Amino acid sequence: MTEHPSTTCPDLYEQYPDLYHEYPEITMHIYRKIKQHNEA
Repeated sequence: MTEHPSTTCPDLYEQYPDLYHEYPEITMHIYRKIKQHNEA
């Protein structure tokens, strides 16, 4: 992933920087699911 998480998902990066650093793909996947659910 070329984009930095602070530009794409600032709240995710602020809340879970360690988690994001360890598991970027999983964290992004979960974040997108939560976002979709909240917007639905």
